[in-house]
Amino acid sequence: MSYISLAPVAPTGFRSYVSDYMPPKGCCNQSGYSNPAADALYYEAQATFDVADQNRLLREFQSTMMKDAPVLVTVHDLNLRVLSPKVHGFVQPQSWFVDLKSVWVE
Repeated sequence: MSYISLAPVAPTGFRSYVSDYMPPKGCCNQSGYSNPAADALYYEAQATFDVADQNRLLREFQSTMMKDAPVLVTVHDLNLRVLSPKVHGFVQPQSWFVDLKSVWVE
């Protein structure tokens, strides 16, 4: 089972599912997942500086990986946030990790 949000560290967080990072050769592909097509998508995304292209490649990587089901996904929440109208500067993250540096209360 895997309980993690990879979004804030993409593309490096996806290394956990790349063949080259499987022990003992590397760290930290604990699932033992290995798919050459997924690996190629990861390395292409890692080498891409265009964010839209990188996001497209990572979506394809994740779709490929999830079809293979190397882990059991335990949570898929919508990151619901309920805030007072006095709270300003909050930006809804694409993961569980919230950046509060620009948040302020009226």
